[in-house]
Amino acid sequence: MIRTHVLKFNCCFFFPCSWAGNTNTKARLRYQPDIAIFLFCSIAFSAFAEMPYRTVLRKADDHFVNREWQEAVAMYDVLLERRPGRVKTYVDAVVASAMMNDSSSIMQYVVRSEMQGLSLDSLFTGIDVLSRSIGQSGIYEQVLLLVKEQQPWFTRVTNNYLLGYYVFRHDAEKILAVADELLSVMPGQINYLKAKADALLLLGNDTA
Repeated sequence: MIRTHVLKFNCCFFFPCSWAGNTNTKARLRYQPDIAIFLFCSIAFSAFAEMPYRTVLRKADDHFVNREWQEAVAMYDVLLERRPGRVKTYVDAVVASAMMNDSSSIMQYVVRSEMQGLSLDSLFTGIDVLSRSIGQSGIYEQVLLLVKEQQPWFTRVTNNYLLGYYVFRHDAEKILAVADELLSVMPGQINYLKAKADALLLLGNDTA
């Protein structure tokens, strides 16, 4: 773990030991770990930036498989600097960020993918597949709800994906909630009406 290794460094690595008795210097030393982390990460980023793309990709994959999410995300940043148009890297980065419950990091990669002109469909589909493959299908819902909240202009888009997810999971109450939202915009849409009717049947309402 990068942070753990940096915090083990002695303060004298950045400040002469002769300063130890100085009161003002002691105050400065409180910030030493953060400075060390910043410098270490900068050096590490530069080192990885010099590695062949496939080597960094392999390291990123290894970190992901080992559930070392923070290290994996650091590798994805390096990869995106080189190939900012690769959808799979955004997918992996979003899922790793979600595993750390880091909403700001999730949205950072979503926005970066949008700025590259990548479609939300390819991003959402990739997140759905990957999250299921690691037994964390709830990540897909988490990301959709977050995008819906942070980017309300995509509400109808995210609601369509949410509806499909809830139908797949036979979650009748959530199907009804999302279907009603969608029907308020497109009241005659057959698919939404059918989803709502099926949800009512799941809840035992035979008059649907």
